[in-house]
Amino acid sequence: MSKYKKIYKDLRNKIENREYKPGNKIPSMRKLAEEYGCNKLIVKKAFDLLKDNNLIEKKIGKGSFVKFPEKINSKKNIFDFTTSYITEDFFPYKKVSKLINNLIDKEKSSIFSQSNIKGDKNLINVLANKYNLPQKNMIIISGAQQGIDLSRKILNLRFSENIIFEDPTYSGAISLFRPKIFVTLENDGPSINELKQKINKKIKSFYTIPIIHNPTGINYSPEKKKIIASLAQKYNFYIIEDDYLSDFSENNTKRFVDIIPDKTIFIKSLSKITAPGIRLGFLVAPDSLVNKFLNAKFSSDIMSSTFMQKFLNIFIKSGLFDKHIHYCKTIIDKRKNVLKELINNYPFLNISNSQEGYNLWIKSDKPINLTNPPWADGSNFSFSKEYQDYFRISFMGIKENNFENSIKYLKTIFDGIEEESDQLVF
Repeated sequence: MSKYKKIYKDLRNKIENREYKPGNKIPSMRKLAEEYGCNKLIVKKAFDLLKDNNLIEKKIGKGSFVKFPEKINSKKNIFDFTTSYITEDFFPYKKVSKLINNLIDKEKSSIFSQSNIKGDKNLINVLANKYNLPQKNMIIISGAQQGIDLSRKILNLRFSENIIFEDPTYSGAISLFRPKIFVTLENDGPSINELKQKINKKIKSFYTIPIIHNPTGINYSPEKKKIIASLAQKYNFYIIEDDYLSDFSENNTKRFVDIIPDKTIFIKSLSKITAPGIRLGFLVAPDSLVNKFLNAKFSSDIMSSTFMQKFLNIFIKSGLFDKHIHYCKTIIDKRKNVLKELINNYPFLNISNSQEGYNLWIKSDKPINLTNPPWADGSNFSFSKEYQDYFRISFMGIKENNFENSIKYLKTIFDGIEEESDQLVF
């Protein structure tokens, strides 16, 4: 056997036997040349062969490192902890199919007609009763993102100085508004002192996720809600209240829309609590803004599906909606416990205290140098350097038959960070 093939075989065996684990730095060419009594060109041939077989990769100026398993890396979506949604696998499609067949038999071709600009009256009635909100102020939308975008247009928020954001906050809203003014988020809501300092005559709105905040998972305290509501009244700005995952919360405190309805635009996504394909939500606007929202929705040319609205109406009425939420809660609790048990094995990882919903907000005390992490980096939610060592794991988008292996995958990554925190490559 030629010398370079022997070096290749020895290194490959050490990688496969996990003597060199994913992310570990392997000995330099110079060191191996000395060890095997050959020149560096021979070692380079062995390295090239390892690279061709996707076993190592080179990081300029740092050396060569063991790659993470190609079969996992090439199928990123299998173990994707980045996207915050519930996989459609949990949706009760067998029971729902009967509802859909009955709906088609009853409504016939009308389910494919163009919807009313405000939304299906029956669905509005059901949602208003379920969430204790006024029917006359409710508008069906195609998802929370549309509601946020309509709010931006209605309030004429063309300038990033017009709106205050939490820090950290939802990345989708950041991309729409491109805000420049942030207030630090504490365990019970934003810093009131900071908020008071940054409010001025130009401020038109405050964007907030007060229940199961994204990404931190915190809930606003009733006291801070009251203070913020009084500030909105005093300084004449609107609160854009994004109800993200309140169905999974035990928090029964009043919402901003309950406390100060004339200054609150309430937005709720339904796809985040049902299935990704149910692209529906609703907003509740103050009396003074309802017609403006209707005109803006009409101008946007994004109509909400008639079929999906009629389906959602009977889905809620049948009781399957509540059963689905309850079932998902049990899965969330199970998965969360498994993840917490794993993460608690690594002292350098710290989970945020407030953790309702299906995201975990985690701080790492060691640097994470992954170029393609399976989670959402803190930089997605904040421009502040303070959150560069944070990341969010969203764990309900992974299919049930992949979840066990996804935990093993995370363990491999955490092991690599622990052992080679300053050298890890992904």
